[in-house]
Amino acid sequence: MTTSNNVFSCACVIWAERLTVWDAVFLYLKCRLSPALVYYDEHRISRGAAAFMNVLKRLNMRLIFKEANLTLQVEDGSSFQDILQDRMGMLTDAFLTKYMSADAGWKRQMVKSYIASAIRERMLFVTRVENKKDSVNAARHELFFTRTPVNSLLMQFYENRGFRIYESISLVSHIRLFLRPLVSFLKSLLSVIKNSIYIGHNGADRPAIWVEYNDILFPMNRFMLFWYKWVDSKDFDIVCYFDRADTPLTRERIQIIEQHGMKWVDCRNIFKVARLRLADIRKILDTGILFKGRMPWWLRVLWLYYNILYEAYLSVFRRFHVKMLMQHQETSWIQMPQAKAIETSGGIMAGFQWSNYPIANMHIHLHPQQVFFAWGKAMFETLHKKGNSCRHILPSGIWLLPQDDAPYGVDLIAEGRKFIIGIFDTSVSNSGYVTPEAVECFYLSILDLLEENEEWGGIIKSKKYRLEDISGIFRCGKDIYERLKVLIDKKRIVFLKFIVDPLTVAVRANLSVCCGLGSVGIMAGAIGCRAINWDSSKNLNHPIYANKRQKVLYTSMGEFKEAIISAGRGDLTVGDFSAWRTDFNHFDDRLAPQRVGKFIETYMAEVIKTGDAAYSLDNAVNRYIEENGVKKDFFEIQNWWEASEYDAKNNDVVGKL
Repeated sequence: MTTSNNVFSCACVIWAERLTVWDAVFLYLKCRLSPALVYYDEHRISRGAAAFMNVLKRLNMRLIFKEANLTLQVEDGSSFQDILQDRMGMLTDAFLTKYMSADAGWKRQMVKSYIASAIRERMLFVTRVENKKDSVNAARHELFFTRTPVNSLLMQFYENRGFRIYESISLVSHIRLFLRPLVSFLKSLLSVIKNSIYIGHNGADRPAIWVEYNDILFPMNRFMLFWYKWVDSKDFDIVCYFDRADTPLTRERIQIIEQHGMKWVDCRNIFKVARLRLADIRKILDTGILFKGRMPWWLRVLWLYYNILYEAYLSVFRRFHVKMLMQHQETSWIQMPQAKAIETSGGIMAGFQWSNYPIANMHIHLHPQQVFFAWGKAMFETLHKKGNSCRHILPSGIWLLPQDDAPYGVDLIAEGRKFIIGIFDTSVSNSGYVTPEAVECFYLSILDLLEENEEWGGIIKSKKYRLEDISGIFRCGKDIYERLKVLIDKKRIVFLKFIVDPLTVAVRANLSVCCGLGSVGIMAGAIGCRAINWDSSKNLNHPIYANKRQKVLYTSMGEFKEAIISAGRGDLTVGDFSAWRTDFNHFDDRLAPQRVGKFIETYMAEVIKTGDAAYSLDNAVNRYIEENGVKKDFFEIQNWWEASEYDAKNNDVVGKL
């Protein structure tokens, strides 16, 4: 093996997407027998594996492990996300054609979401390896994966792409796949033998709307209860159900719920609440085990688990007279048994658009709701391009709105600031979106601008971080923290709690500057504020890029900073979102809570009267369309995502954009 200009030459390079201590030992022994280098993802290595490598280094043994240092962009500067989504679509579509061509669309959608979630990180890793492997001089390239049941799909997919794939010796994922439905089935049997109980303040004697509890529900104008003030619930209950690991059931949370006049129920273990019958158990066995036709064993296990959950949720929804279900776990396949169970029990699942999807074909997202409220045309066509099993998709407009009376914002910044910037970071990830290095660069660049312009001020709304977290997150975190503290002490910057509504900040700023191509910049622009995004991941397939005159999305930090400076000097074209406002905020107003609230009230009144959920839903939808003046063209597919033709003469976009 020789080394020249940091380019290694060897017979074989093994690319490891994850390393445990046992993986590291196995690969070391393998490379002792057959000389090779192991490039590993430095962000996905266990402490045990790192300790093992340190022992090898101290013993001066031949070092075969090297950090892969994989990038997030391909050579032309575009994002891996485009490549990843296309390949996931090819793989999942081929699988569904082979094994599920005769199955209903909702089944295919569920399995597609399940597979995409299982393989996404691994496919992204391979895509990043393909981008780098040509710079590593090796006769052969091999991949080392953590063993999972769905690896067989990847092996078939990559067998003609120049890779040989090995798997770890671990069987944890296989065991877990079997244990989940097995344990659930045993719990189902126990619920038949032992009469189930439930813990909650819900008498189960009135029709109910169930809303998945999360701390972000309160105050009441936030997220899934944004419609609450606009609904008269005298004839039904609004119930918060607990089933999320990030919001455990506590006395404090119960007090908050009850103070708002709502009820609650503990669904963290659905089988403690369900009341299954022997007939239900027999149905699970008939539909979950006695399959006809060919399919991989892991898919059979998945269908068994689906049927167990379906019967459990069906029992619960019937028991508690649930007529509408709202939840926010949009990438979980378990939404499907919930949606099918609520439909069978005589209710519906309602869904809401949570964020802007910069990439249209997000295969891991599952949309099984009977009614889904989209912000506007952009999301409507996104859902059709991606695929969904919704019965109805309606425009609502943006419902996450600013709090006009919030006691924070520009009033906390010292007087005399002529230009106020709303500053929004984003979640960091080393798996394809925005890296810690990008967010660090974002903060450093904004701090440079604020320090250079004394008349400017800033309101920082972090997505997940507290001010004191900054020091430990980034390599230059201590420097960023100290510079922030100086500006905060001078009352030139306000650092808000991450729970603050982002649009509350956007309406108080002259310009919002956003890291990544997320939701905040799009929402801010769609309600009439000026906002720009530093799209460090370069999602060039977003249709806004089709407009060569747009000043909303920037892939270059240099151009991003220049745009901020220009806006600070009075350029009102920077951050101008007027060309797309109605595409992302259909009614171009701030009345979404009222509209959705009236829909919910109409549906609940009808379903209580008739007992027919399908009829009541269709009736509520028709009234909603008529009362809100939703025109037929909203429901027509106009290829919004593909509107990218240009007028060569003036470089403007023809048609929609």
